[in-house]
Amino acid sequence: MDVLFFQVGRFREFYQPDDAMHARRLGLEAMAANRRRARFGFPAAHTGKHLLALLKAGRSIAMVAETGRRLDETKERLPVYRFECRDHRIS
Repeated sequence: MDVLFFQVGRFREFYQPDDAMHARRLGLEAMAANRRRARFGFPAAHTGKHLLALLKAGRSIAMVAETGRRLDETKERLPVYRFECRDHRIS
């Protein structure tokens, strides 16, 4: 299963219980309880280094981004990229 980087404003968040292992690998602390039920997050400016770290660890990543459109009170988000790890020797 891919690691999901989900955009929330200027941050990326993780939601799945098994994301704890990935968050530890990235040096992330668990988030406080929140209404979105996000478990871990990091500033979008750190996306590149976290993406590379997970690819080097053999994980594929799917990116979900905000489109700028609103659906009632909810921001529309769509999958925009998928980075597949095919080789553990990524440099």
